Amino acid sequence: MNRNIGEDWNIGIQDPTEERGNPIGSIRVNDKTMVTEGIYERYFIEDGKFYPHIINPKTGYPVDNKISSVTIVTDRSTELIPSIQLWSF
Repeated sequence: MNRNIGEDWNIGIQDPTEERGNPIGSIRVNDKTMVTEGIYERYFIEDGKFYPHIINPKTGYPVDNKISSVTIVTDRSTELIPSIQLWSF
């Protein structure tokens, strides 16, 4: 990888309605972390009903909303993972 120190990273964001590798857009970042959480890759379907892997902590059941993904850019992403999942409700 030929990237100079201090140079921005150009990071693609997966289009949740397309197959893997098809970005919906990209963000240029430098000295940041970026996390995307979505319902489009980890899920199962039973009796025709879609069940994502993100669980609503209030009900104990998978989320049931119209949000397919959320992307956050921050200084430290390890502290945000629970927050991303809570923002889905």
